[in-house]
Amino acid sequence: MEALHKWYEEVLKHIRETDLKNLSEYETENGQNPFQKFTDVTRSKESIKPFSYSDFKHGDEFNFLSMDLIYIISILELLHPHINNSVKENGTYHQTVEDHLYLRYAGFGFQIIYSYWDRIGDILALFFKTGLTGDVYLGRVFSNFPKEFRSDTYVELLILYKSEVEHVLTDRHGVVHSFGLKAKHFWGIIGEQNQSEREELQNEKDRYPKVFRRQLETFFQGFTLAMKLISELPDKEIPSPISIEKQ
Repeated sequence: MEALHKWYEEVLKHIRETDLKNLSEYETENGQNPFQKFTDVTRSKESIKPFSYSDFKHGDEFNFLSMDLIYIISILELLHPHINNSVKENGTYHQTVEDHLYLRYAGFGFQIIYSYWDRIGDILALFFKTGLTGDVYLGRVFSNFPKEFRSDTYVELLILYKSEVEHVLTDRHGVVHSFGLKAKHFWGIIGEQNQSEREELQNEKDRYPKVFRRQLETFFQGFTLAMKLISELPDKEIPSPISIEKQ
């Protein structure tokens, strides 16, 4: 257990020294904590269906996922100098422990990114009539988004998703449904591939920390735009207090 705690402290130290911030450590444009903004928005608008649990717990879910991602990024960056390099190893693959863990945690990272954007779809579907039932996916939310609310904010969020996120979720789909990262890189290296193909595969593996750092930025951007989009809805009607006339 002592070694585990020492490793955890090393990960936390790297997080602090490389300015990895979870969602609650960002600030909105008016200096608010994102979760103050979250509850301000969710409590001032009328949801079209009930929350599955309290709104602040939904907010915590976003933050916990961002915390998981910065932990993954830190581990990947610490392990990266020690992973296998298939280009230098001429197509052999005597996998190091660091390489094994690196690909395992990268696989976890793809799942976290998917979960986060799935939650963005969930929160939008609580406030906008999409006609969707059963499982709600963000891509389907965009496709079924009510036309009268497709504002500039909607377009900005859609562009962010299409340009920065969708390709990562496509990679995640392959990891989950086709070929895990460890199998992909093992067979990609020892299979019948030329040097340029091995270089591209190695470059892909080397990019994971940078890709995930960019996704951490999109977490905040996507959260902010989703809250802004919901805030554009009409305010919830507050019942007037009943006056009691004296007899």
